[in-house]
Amino acid sequence: MKKYTAISLAVFTILVNQSLSAQSMSEQRVTTPMLVIDENPGLTLPGRFRTCKDAYMTSLSDNFPTRDGLDDLKAVASAQFSQTSLENALKKIDGPVWIIDLRKESHGFVDGTPISWYSPGNQSNINESDDNIQRQEEMLFKDVKRQGAIVVSQILKKNEGYITKSRPIDMKIKTAQTESSLINHQNLGYLRIGILDHHRPSDEAVDDFLEFTKSLPPESWLYFHCRGGQGRSTTLMVMYDMIKNAKKVSMDDIITRQRLIGGSDLLDMTDDKDSWKKESIEERKNFLAKFYKYCKDPKGLYKKSWTEWSKKENRSFF
Repeated sequence: MKKYTAISLAVFTILVNQSLSAQSMSEQRVTTPMLVIDENPGLTLPGRFRTCKDAYMTSLSDNFPTRDGLDDLKAVASAQFSQTSLENALKKIDGPVWIIDLRKESHGFVDGTPISWYSPGNQSNINESDDNIQRQEEMLFKDVKRQGAIVVSQILKKNEGYITKSRPIDMKIKTAQTESSLINHQNLGYLRIGILDHHRPSDEAVDDFLEFTKSLPPESWLYFHCRGGQGRSTTLMVMYDMIKNAKKVSMDDIITRQRLIGGSDLLDMTDDKDSWKKESIEERKNFLAKFYKYCKDPKGLYKKSWTEWSKKENRSFF
């Protein structure tokens, strides 16, 4: 799969619009970035919205992990929201909220509707810093607004990370803005912790998140989201649960209970059709085991940075 940066996406915006405007539903393998809508129209709440106070989904298991510390965890997660579905979600949260944006890929809003540039495997902005990505997003959405009207695609089908079927949607533009801009207008906190889709967070991202949580006021709520509300959002929900509860709850229970309130099963490897992301998912699984150990270590969590502790831990194996 090719690698794309936010700067190169600006060129594709116009090209994709031109190619899609003459299409109805198409079924073909798309190998270049495509401007897509990130939330299906008409949703009241964001997709896969859940809170740590939610009841376990009894249809998923007969054996249920402890809820010790879970109901006190001020954390929610979901797929990418629209302005409207976010406002509805906020009604379910009592306290100050920080939006934790886990998306590495360039994204934002047109008239409150979320859009993004979907590259094959959703792998874009590799090796770009969060600050640089956000600066480039400002440029991208100024360019989008200048166009006045765009064509975006609703993803209908994917195969091995490639879009294979989509439907074009015409959008006239009144406002175009980055997520940080929309969140600031909502008077919420905003933190970008960009993670490549299907991957574990980088060591730098882990350090940034730990530094943020270290000084977080106890009444604050964290709202994690990625594109689909599954892998990245569940990973950070698990990490936050570990930070708060690893000393009294087993790793398996923490990961399982996050699945039972609506997250992904991070202990399960993918099936054959998802073999293209198997390696990165295995790395994420191993990372979580190591992060759990860091959170339990009296000399780990908040005593040393993750990067410092992790390097020392690696050396201990040799």
